[in-house]
Amino acid sequence: MLLTPGATTRAVRAIIARRELPAEIASLIGSVVRRTRLRHHEQIDIAAELASHFAEGLARGADAASLVRDFGDPRATARRLRHGAIAKRSPADRAMRLALRGLGASMAALLVAYVLAAIWLSTRTPTITFDFVAEAQRRMPAVGPEGSAIPTYVRALAGPDGTEALTKGDAEKERSAVLTLLPRVAFDPDAEARVRRWIDANRARLDALRTLPATPVIGVPLAIRDTPDMRLLATLLGLPDASTLEQEAIERARSPESAQSPMLWIILPQLRMIRNAAQCVSVDAAMAARDGDTTRFMECIRAMDSMCGHASEPVFIVGALVSASVRIMMASTIVSAIENHGSAFSDAQLAELRSVLARTDDGMGRGLEGERLMFHDHIQRCYTSDGSGGGVAIPGALSALIAAAGTSSDGPGHGSADSPELMELALGPLMSFGTANRRDVQRSVDRMYDALAAACQSDSLEDARDAATALDREIGAIDRIRNPFPAMLMPALGNTALQRWRLQRTREIAQAAIGIEQFQRARGRFPESLDELRAFVGIDLGRWLDRVSPWQYAILDGRPLIWDSGGDERDDAARLPPSPRIADLEVVPAGDTLRLLAMDLATPDLRQTEFGGRREGLPKDLAPDPRQSIADIASFFEVGELPGVARWHQGDCALVWWGSGATGPSRLTIARPANP
Repeated sequence: MLLTPGATTRAVRAIIARRELPAEIASLIGSVVRRTRLRHHEQIDIAAELASHFAEGLARGADAASLVRDFGDPRATARRLRHGAIAKRSPADRAMRLALRGLGASMAALLVAYVLAAIWLSTRTPTITFDFVAEAQRRMPAVGPEGSAIPTYVRALAGPDGTEALTKGDAEKERSAVLTLLPRVAFDPDAEARVRRWIDANRARLDALRTLPATPVIGVPLAIRDTPDMRLLATLLGLPDASTLEQEAIERARSPESAQSPMLWIILPQLRMIRNAAQCVSVDAAMAARDGDTTRFMECIRAMDSMCGHASEPVFIVGALVSASVRIMMASTIVSAIENHGSAFSDAQLAELRSVLARTDDGMGRGLEGERLMFHDHIQRCYTSDGSGGGVAIPGALSALIAAAGTSSDGPGHGSADSPELMELALGPLMSFGTANRRDVQRSVDRMYDALAAACQSDSLEDARDAATALDREIGAIDRIRNPFPAMLMPALGNTALQRWRLQRTREIAQAAIGIEQFQRARGRFPESLDELRAFVGIDLGRWLDRVSPWQYAILDGRPLIWDSGGDERDDAARLPPSPRIADLEVVPAGDTLRLLAMDLATPDLRQTEFGGRREGLPKDLAPDPRQSIADIASFFEVGELPGVARWHQGDCALVWWGSGATGPSRLTIARPANP
């Protein structure tokens, strides 16, 4: 039966009114009935009994005051009446009552425990056992007595106002155009003239960059300090003044933000600058080789080698990746110089180039350990510590990290964020005890970095690919609610694991080119086979690719050609299968053909380029066979969904093609006309 509010009270009053009982007796009956806290019908029954009792007393001639006095304590009477009414209920009814009482008590206990846990968590602070920035800085090289390389970069790249002059406005457009035109200089006089004009206009800058080997350490600190060198760098890169950056770091250390990992505030502004500088030097090196100025070429290579070291100084993956990309650029520049101008280099210079190519650093390993150290710092700042490796998430620290990691250019959110402390207090226990504990998070992070390190040290590209795929799959399978750390802060690591092989591929291509030139000098002929070349140089060139894309060797038109099976992983004997989509491209004038040389795994996406308003393509009647003297063709690529964007290689890929004419690190060029 559905009762309206106050129905029991009104029913009791009606019973009392029907008996016409005095006010003091009516008040007593109402008080006793309320204190029984019984069900509606039970209270009605008790009210009727009490009203009948007092009515009989009045009928005997007793006055109301004596009846009330003789009645006794209302509270004790209410308890007896309650117990008696409950005893009359069925066993099932009494059992349900006990169950509900137990449930209520349990819920109350849980609520009290939740509130106590929320209060306890709100008082927790991280236990910082190591200084992440100091430890990471300790692993970086220190500036020696020769000073930092920063002034050299500034002298080479800054304009009159101290800001970088090669990445703004028309200067940036011209630099990009030169990089695009560079591979064509052997086939296009206009392209060569434009590249030379750019070099002449920037000769002082390029000369300055070639002096970088004199200062082997760039020395950009993780926590930027207000020093003369850092003031120069901040102005060059358009950063806030170095003193402002230092003051901001000091203020954060005194604010609530100090609980967050300092990694969130570390900037690495030098990496993009180093990449830009390496591109400029690669242009100078390519033209120096073309001019037979091997002394200048060697100075450029030494400068790029120094840039690799500068980029890898920070103990993070991003620095290692930039260093590897510059080293790939350097090796590709060496390939084009040797296969086209190898005879101009002395024996000592060839030996030095082999030494530079053989030089390896532990940038990737240091980067992985630095990233692992960063994760350990995040964990120590976001979890309590029980002294044995365990602990729970600290709501405020974890939510601050999530907010900082997820901040976009749109700015912070609104709504519930107006009272974050209250939300953290209310949801703290759910966040702490609903996510993985510290030990589990630590184990998952360490397991993934161990797997990544193993993938980077795999014995073959195939093994590295398998390990990288398995690692990315494991990261994707992590419960992002219960264990947000890896999914939130770890990038797609598989690509990182393959970077070593991208670099090794390009390095061995350059070593093969140098080996061919040295073999020719020693034997008076070209190697007859790849095995003969391998035995001569003492390196198993390309062996690590045997299961995926083995290297092949042939002498075509009297000159060596080394190729692999390209992106389709099918050996076409250096012939290129026709592609309908390629055949439909616009034909360039004069019967020129697109030539693609030494495309390495670091650049799986190629771009069509446009010179003088002409889009480069392939003649529809071209016979795609490099054995024919009609043209030098190394590889097709398939055009992607976006105009001008290539998705992957098609057909075989030329690695070293003697006398190709391709200039510079990209080696994407226009071949000789079919009928010169």
